[in-house]
Amino acid sequence: MHIRRVGLAIASGATITALIIGAAAGAAAHNADGKPGGKGSPVASLVTAGTITKDQAISIRSALKEQRSQAKEQLQADRKATLNDVLSGLVSTGTLTQAQADALASTDKRGLRDLVEAGTVTREQLKAVAAGMREAREGSRDEKLAQMQAAQASVLAALVADGTLTQEQADAVGEALQSAQANRQANREGKGSRGIRGLA
Repeated sequence: MHIRRVGLAIASGATITALIIGAAAGAAAHNADGKPGGKGSPVASLVTAGTITKDQAISIRSALKEQRSQAKEQLQADRKATLNDVLSGLVSTGTLTQAQADALASTDKRGLRDLVEAGTVTREQLKAVAAGMREAREGSRDEKLAQMQAAQASVLAALVADGTLTQEQADAVGEALQSAQANRQANREGKGSRGIRGLA
């Protein structure tokens, strides 16, 4: 159970950009037409209010989804770079050997159990990696949020430019998305890091 929890912590830590850009923007994109998010999704609520039409909401969803797809390669590079930075730091402090860092860098969360069972790394070392990833995630949160909001603004500006939305509608969508993101962020901060809690 402890190993599984640490694995989840490393996985979530290694997906900094996905949590901020991919998860928040992606969730907004996926729910833009109210499915599966229902009436509570930020863009669907604007359809209910009459601010935008369902067809416009579908266009928003499609545009955000395309933007997220285009950013996928960069997201993967960012995740890898963050993990490598954390592992390098732990090697420099003597917490990990280079061989252990290489093994961790080349596996996924499913392989963590195998590394521990094989004696390649210890549970305490995995905890150190998880803590480093959490620190990196928290340190870059504001920057990644700003990047995500800039990407959303670019998508909405393009929809205004091609006549899909008016500027007033785009502003309303942007505000709704940002409000939903702020609420999700507050909820995450309130719950803390589930991957770390209870491991000490």
